[in-house]
Amino acid sequence: MVLIYVTIPTLCVTNTAWHRLSHDAFASDLTASTLCSDPTTLHDISADDLVYLYRHVMTELLDRHCPVVKVRRKAKPMTQWLDAECRAVRASTATTPLYEVPYRATASTLGS
Repeated sequence: MVLIYVTIPTLCVTNTAWHRLSHDAFASDLTASTLCSDPTTLHDISADDLVYLYRHVMTELLDRHCPVVKVRRKAKPMTQWLDAECRAVRASTATTPLYEVPYRATASTLGS
């Protein structure tokens, strides 16, 4: 018997570790930041500078509380039974919930 080993290539992806985010610690650091510490100092700042300040502070806080991590993912091979016909059926049924919502709303009022 000959055994054939198939190696599945791995892919390195960067993700944000949202599960590490502590809401209480993030809220306290946000409250202590320049965005929330003294609102009277923000009155004389232009809109562009406020956007820059917001982006800078939020990026700094998010990098501290939920850093970006590298994750290795295995590439999964395509299954044999999932072919073009299955994809076409799936694509055509993706819009079904758009039609069900108005129907269910009117059907519930008509039925009572």
